[in-house]
This record gives sequence, C-alpha cells and structure tokens, in this order.
Amino acid sequence: MNTSALVVGATALALLAAGVSIARGNLWLLANYDPERAAGDSRVARVTGGTIVAYGVVTAGLAVALRRGPVADGWWLAWTLLTLIVAFGVAAVASGRA
Repeated sequence: MNTSALVVGATALALLAAGVSIARGNLWLLANYDPERAAGDSRVARVTGGTIVAYGVVTAGLAVALRRGPVADGWWLAWTLLTLIVAFGVAAVASGRA
C-alpha cells in the first residue's frame, strides 16, 4: 500500500468530518471565528463548512489518484496551492474580513 495515499486519504476523511461539523453549526472548530465581526452564524457555517467539505472531496480524489499510481509533481503543487487558498479563505470568512 502506498503510504502517501493512506495519509492523504486519512486527511480527506478528517477534512470531510470537520467540514460537515462546521456546516452543522459547530463554529468553535474555526480558530479565527469572531461572532462580532462575522456576517452571521448561518452564512459562516455554510460558506466555511461547504468549502472545507469541497476541499475534502478534492483531497480524496488526490488519494485515489495516488493509489492508482505515481502522480506528477504538478498535481502536488496544485493541491498545495489549493490548500493555501482554502486556508486563507476560510480564515477570512470566519474572522469577518470577507
């Protein structure tokens, strides 16, 4: 078994679980959540939870690709850049800056 596929697959499951939990209203999971500056609990939960769930699905797709065989460096680079975009986007929405 490819250890990279296993680690990325476990990460995808953790992301999916966290995203669903946030979407259901567990906003305490968001480190930057500021209820006074954010646009509203339901919007923050929907946008951040949905974004994390979508990112988890993309991560699961990468795990499947890794399981099938070697993945080009471009895929790793794209996944890393997506990670940064998702992290900063979720933080901005949770803190009320977006």
